[in-house]
Amino acid sequence: SRTFRVFYNPGGTGPNQPASPPTLDPIADVTANRALVTQVPVALSGIADGDPNQVLLLTVTAVSSDPALVSLGAVSYSSPAATGAVPYTISSTRGGTATVSVTVSNGQAQNGSITRSFSVTVPAAPVVSGTRTAGAGTVSLYPNPAPDGRFWVESSSPGEVTVLDLSGRVVLKEQVPGRLPRQLQLFSAAKGIYLLRVRTAEGTTTRRLAVE
Repeated sequence: SRTFRVFYNPGGTGPNQPASPPTLDPIADVTANRALVTQVPVALSGIADGDPNQVLLLTVTAVSSDPALVSLGAVSYSSPAATGAVPYTISSTRGGTATVSVTVSNGQAQNGSITRSFSVTVPAAPVVSGTRTAGAGTVSLYPNPAPDGRFWVESSSPGEVTVLDLSGRVVLKEQVPGRLPRQLQLFSAAKGIYLLRVRTAEGTTTRRLAVE
């Protein structure tokens, strides 16, 4: 005769049972701040593999419903940490709302992932038309948007060019000759909207400059 024992595990947590799904805390919706050169990354918390009996390698990915409005960087996460972050940038010319879906995967065939979503609201880009004070001369600005922050300014008379970010911080100040185009560059400038102000003896002209 033979004797054997049968173990019953109603919780389904034994070594031959599928793991529970990984975990991820709910993520609050966020509103982007156009005054910031770099947006604050969205924090992730409560990340776990869902299996108390073994350590499963976790991966965290994120997808934007509108990459042209909200573009995501690589998720900052290292398994098996409980926290991470999603960096993102926003359009310099558009406003609106995008949905970001974050997925945590433990690589298992059953109960292998969890996805949570949150929205990013991007305020409308400020509309700053070519405003001029009385008597101000003619100012040409091109290309606009400016790729990599490179652009040309041409003024009808000599003057000073000042470029400010939306928080009012001066990021560039240069002199320009009259009636001769000059190439300028915003070194290490983040993508976004800037204000370009040209002050000459004839007056002051303000333009919106988009950097892409």
